[in-house]
Amino acid sequence: MKTTEWVLTCAKGALAIALSACVMGCGCAQQASAPVDAQAASQETDGSAQKQGDAASDKAEDAKQTETTQTSDTRQVLGAESADAVEVALTNGLGADLTAVKVRKTGTDAYGKNMVGSGKVVISKEEVRLLVDAKKDGTDATYDLMVTKKAADGKSADVVFVQVPLAKLASAKLLEKDGVAYVEYTTADGKQDSTLKAAEAAKQQATQQEQAPAASAAASEVASDTASEDTSYYDNSSDYSDEGYAYDEPAEAPQEAPSAPAQTGDACTGDVEFR
Repeated sequence: MKTTEWVLTCAKGALAIALSACVMGCGCAQQASAPVDAQAASQETDGSAQKQGDAASDKAEDAKQTETTQTSDTRQVLGAESADAVEVALTNGLGADLTAVKVRKTGTDAYGKNMVGSGKVVISKEEVRLLVDAKKDGTDATYDLMVTKKAADGKSADVVFVQVPLAKLASAKLLEKDGVAYVEYTTADGKQDSTLKAAEAAKQQATQQEQAPAASAAASEVASDTASEDTSYYDNSSDYSDEGYAYDEPAEAPQEAPSAPAQTGDACTGDVEFR
């Protein structure tokens, strides 16, 4: 009986020890896994924070680059921003400073105001931002540009560039060739062209108009000379005046006296009869 009780007591003790060991083992496992989970959570949090930091850094860098781009564009601006404004990168290729740039729509008379600021110039080879209200007129509209070129000797001359399609352009360059002013340009879609042919035609027309008054005057002079020659046959009756010239009428030819009739034997003289 005592032996049985002792066995049962030992068995209970062993079971208690086993249960205690199990409980301790589970607790240790839980304690061991807790740092791992905490470490993973910490790493995940750190990764998210790093991503957010990188995104913020990228945004800051982009903003900085944008600001640098905006502040680095130091080109001179001709014109003003507006809803209808188109911007063209205009280069002065005339080899002289420009003191004035004016624009008008082709076919109109008056140019706009000078777009170069007071006291400023567009130096040779300088690129400026030209802003013109051209959207309202459509892409097919053309414009004339008149620039004032200042030579090295201080003298100024106006140069006109005709039929420039500003609304279509991305860039343009002012040039001269053999006395003809024209524009080489690149459109917004990358096409390259120039106004040289239009400029040559315009110059030829202007030359004809300049020569027209002289030709008309010459024609009038020729007509006047011709009319003068037609009426220059002088009246020579004045050369036969009483003082300058004596006119003698031709003498009449002497007339012969009539001959006496031949006498016969019966003829008589007076009252005497001859037999």
